[in-house]
Amino acid sequence: MKHKLFLFTFLLAILSAINIQASERKKYNFNSEWKLRIGDFPKAKDTKFDDSKWKQVTLPHAFNEDEAFKLSIEQLTDTVVWYRKSFQIPELKSNQKVFVEFEGVRQRGDFYL
Repeated sequence: MKHKLFLFTFLLAILSAINIQASERKKYNFNSEWKLRIGDFPKAKDTKFDDSKWKQVTLPHAFNEDEAFKLSIEQLTDTVVWYRKSFQIPELKSNQKVFVEFEGVRQRGDFYL
């Protein structure tokens, strides 16, 4: 009986620790307020680059959505497209980490943070 009580107490402590760690995680939805510009703009990777005239979009977004069901895949526009977003993260403690997850890049993506 003592072994069962010890095992139950041990499992309860482990589950409580797991729950505490999971509750400290924060997720943010980054889908809104992106900027889009079709074409190659090498200086767009600079943080002070002026993107004020770029089209504002919400992700998921396909830059060639108007062509998507009208043309065959071979005829779709194939070019460089920039998506930009500015954001700030809260101040972190020394043991905290930040992960940024991107989904849905069709062919290739270069990311500048």
